[in-house]
Amino acid sequence: MISLRGCFICTVGLLVVEFAFGDLSNAPVECLKPFCLCQKKSSGSAVCSGRSLHYIPRLPKYVRSVAFTNTSISFIDNFGLFNLTFNQMERINFTGNLLLSIDKHAFRNLTFLDTLIISREPRLDLNSLKSSFMSLTRLKILVLYFKFNIWESLPKDMFNIYHFSKVKFLFLEGNIFTFVNFTTFGTMTRLQGISLADNAISHISFTKLTSLTKLDMSSNLLPKVPNFCRRNNTSYFPNLETLTLSHNNIGFLGPKSFRCLPRLSTLNLDYTKIGKLQDNVFAFLPSLQKLHLHSIGNPLKSIKQNAFNSSSLETLDLKGSNFHFNMKQRYDANKIFASCSNLKELDLTENNMPSDDLTFRTIFRPLRKLQKLYLTKTKMLNLPTNVFTNMKLLQTLHLNENGITDWNDSCRIFGNMTSLKYLSLRHNRISVINETSFPDNFLSRLEKLKLARNPFSCICDQMWFRNWIQKNGSILMEFPKEYRCGNPNNMRGILLKDYKPTAKSAIHGILCIQWQLSWELFLYRSSLLVLSLQSVRAISRTTYIYYVYITAGNRDISS
Repeated sequence: MISLRGCFICTVGLLVVEFAFGDLSNAPVECLKPFCLCQKKSSGSAVCSGRSLHYIPRLPKYVRSVAFTNTSISFIDNFGLFNLTFNQMERINFTGNLLLSIDKHAFRNLTFLDTLIISREPRLDLNSLKSSFMSLTRLKILVLYFKFNIWESLPKDMFNIYHFSKVKFLFLEGNIFTFVNFTTFGTMTRLQGISLADNAISHISFTKLTSLTKLDMSSNLLPKVPNFCRRNNTSYFPNLETLTLSHNNIGFLGPKSFRCLPRLSTLNLDYTKIGKLQDNVFAFLPSLQKLHLHSIGNPLKSIKQNAFNSSSLETLDLKGSNFHFNMKQRYDANKIFASCSNLKELDLTENNMPSDDLTFRTIFRPLRKLQKLYLTKTKMLNLPTNVFTNMKLLQTLHLNENGITDWNDSCRIFGNMTSLKYLSLRHNRISVINETSFPDNFLSRLEKLKLARNPFSCICDQMWFRNWIQKNGSILMEFPKEYRCGNPNNMRGILLKDYKPTAKSAIHGILCIQWQLSWELFLYRSSLLVLSLQSVRAISRTTYIYYVYITAGNRDISS
C-alpha cells in the first residue's frame, strides 16, 4: 500500500507539473528589457547582454536565434537552458561571458538546434563541454563555432559521438593549437568545412575525410605545405575544392607541393614568404581556377617561365607582390603567361610594370581571353599601344594611381575594345580630356567611367569634356565631388562642374595666346640679330653701318 500510495502521489505531481508547463508554453512572453533586444524580423532573433544578467530568461515565441554576450552566466546546469525549450531555437551563441561549465544534460529537448557558437570563453572547462555533447541527440544539420577560446589542444575523443556524423561545418579559429590531429574529426563523416585559422599550428596530421570541400589553415606557423597524399598516393581529401594557407611561414613551393588534390579549384597563398615561383608548381592541380598570391615574398623576386603552367586557371591575383616586370632578368616576358592562356581575371596591382611598349605587348600577348585587368599602382607613366586592343573580351580595366598624363593615337590604345564596360583612370595626372582622347563610339559603349582625382586644367581646352559631362555624366563615377581644377593656380580646388567656359571666352583666350606667341617670336628674332652683330664685331675692327628693320602686322598692332 505504501508503494502504491507513493506512485499515486508521484503521478499526481507529474500531472500538475505537466499542466503547469503547458500553461507556461502558451503564455505570452515579453522581451526581458533592458538586458535583451528582440527582433521579430530576420526569422526572429534576440541578443541578451550585460554583466547583471546571471541566468537564461524566457524569450518571445518568435525568437529562433539567441546570443548571450558579456553576461555573468557562469554555470549552465541540468535545467539551465530549459527556458529556451519553449522556442523553436535553431541557433545559440555564447560569446564573452563567464562560462565555467555546462551540464551533460543541458542541451536536451533543444530539438531544432542546428548551430552552436561558443566564442571567447577561455574559462570554460573543455571536458564539461565534451560531456554536454551527449545531450545533442536530435540534431539536423549542425554548425559548430568554437572561436577565440584560447584552447591549447583538443581531447582526441572531443567529437567521438555518433550523432556528430551530421556536422557539416566546424570552426576552431583563434585558439592556440600548435598541433592538430585530424583523427579528432574522424566521426564527422559529412564534414564539408573546417577552419583552423588564427592558431599557432606548425605541425599537422591528416586522416581521410572524403566529404571535406573547404579547409582554412590561414594565419598559422606552417613552415611548408602539408602533404596531402596518403602512403598509396591517394588523397586525404579527394573532394577538397578550397584550400587557404595564407599568412604562414611557407617559403618554398616545388612541383610536388600540391599533389593529390584532384578537385581543388581555389588556392590561397596570400602573404606567405615565397620569394621565387618555380616551374610547374601548380601543374598537378588539374581543376585549379583561382590562384591568390597577394603580397607573396614581399617582394616576389623571380618567376620561372612555366610557373603558371595551368590550362584550367581563370583568376590570378598577384596584387602587392612588388614584382619587377621592368627587370627582364627576373622573368621571361615571352613565356610568363603563355601557359595560362585561359585567364579571365588578372590583378597586378602594386607591381612594377615595364616602361617600354614592346615588353608590355610581349607580356600580355597570350592573354586574349581576359575579362578583368587590374594595373593600379604599377608605376605606369604612359599608356602602352597595341596591348589592350588585342583584348576583345576585356570588360573591366583599372589603371588607377599611376603617373599617366596624356596620350596620342587613342585608336592604338583603346581601339577595338568593343566589350569594355568599365574603365578607371582614377588618381593619375590627366589634365585635359578632349574629343581625341578616346576613339569614336568608345565612350558611348561604356557603362562606368572613373576619372576622379586627376588635376584637370580649367582652360578652354576642357570645354569639350565639360559639354560631354552635361550629356553623359551619369556614367562618370564620383562626379562631381572628386573632379576639381588643378590649374591655373587661381582656380585650383574648384569643382570642375563650376568651371563653365564659353565659346567667347575660349576665342579670347586663343587670341591672347596668339598675341603672346607673336611677341615672344619678335623678341627671339631680335636677340638672334644682336648676337649676330656681336659675332661680326669680334671678327673685325672695321666700322660698319647696320640697318635694322622691325616689322609688325596689323593684327599685332590692333591687339
